[in-house]
Amino acid sequence: RALAVAPGGGLLAVAGEKGACVLVGLPDGSLLRRLDAHRAPVNAVAFTPDGQRLITGCGAALDSISAAPDCAVRVLDPATGEVQVRIELFAMVSSVSLAPDQTLVVAANGPRILRYRLDGTQRD
Repeated sequence: RALAVAPGGGLLAVAGEKGACVLVGLPDGSLLRRLDAHRAPVNAVAFTPDGQRLITGCGAALDSISAAPDCAVRVLDPATGEVQVRIELFAMVSSVSLAPDQTLVVAANGPRILRYRLDGTQRD
């Protein structure tokens, strides 16, 4: 699905099928942490330039309890797995990136591009 290497090269984030993102140590490939922040498959991952936050985006899958799609972006602390910001969206997230001005750029449902600040507020 997606991979991202943290600045400094010592950490790899791997997007997973079951709502998780796995953090792997480099270069040895050791499993360091599993981050369970979503209910749907994770399609996109990116680190902030300082490596202190990991951004994940998930696809639309039906939650078996509420039958509601899980379409979201999460900003997490990769060291602890704590979710710092939750952004609920209307469609599957296919890509996440961080602009030079620290604005989070999210591609949702194909060509639609959304911009958010890292605190989760939408940018004009």
